[in-house]
Amino acid sequence: VFRAALMSTIWLLSMIFFDRSDSLNSLGIAATVMLVINPFYCGDFGFLLSFSATLGIILLSDSITAYCSKRIIKEKMPHLLKTVLKGIIAVISVTLSALIFTTPISVLLYGSISLVSLLSNLLVTPIIGVAIISAFLICIFYFIGFTPVVSLFALVFSVTAKYIFAVVSFISKIPFASVEVESEYIYAWI
Repeated sequence: VFRAALMSTIWLLSMIFFDRSDSLNSLGIAATVMLVINPFYCGDFGFLLSFSATLGIILLSDSITAYCSKRIIKEKMPHLLKTVLKGIIAVISVTLSALIFTTPISVLLYGSISLVSLLSNLLVTPIIGVAIISAFLICIFYFIGFTPVVSLFALVFSVTAKYIFAVVSFISKIPFASVEVESEYIYAWI
């Protein structure tokens, strides 16, 4: 959360003062600031996973999206189908970009590679946005004191959270959901 907030702040400040921004520079500055504040983040897996996932998304997502869109989306397709396919391609490209950059760290940490992470991300990613927005709105309306709206957004959050937990529970029970990886092979990857 701190990384995301810091990156967003840097991005917004660069838009205000320089009339442009660069995600890669924002990520680098955010990492530098966080490491100056606490150098021990270098060994923190949460820090490493967060920054490597974001780096993967910044560097690869647009290329994967363009590549897949060029091959899948055809000019004569109905507009609705194109829109749905673009959404699916976007979710897949962001997920693959993050996975490519986080898999070596995950293997070092857990000793295995998930074979179902793409599926779980496809099922959960669109819903996470709804959960986050509803949680944010719960906080805002709670502080305002508008209880009926809080109850409504709490219901939305509850439903989305139950869905996410159900998907995670179901996918975790799939046989061969992950494969153990020998540590010497991962060093070749890194």
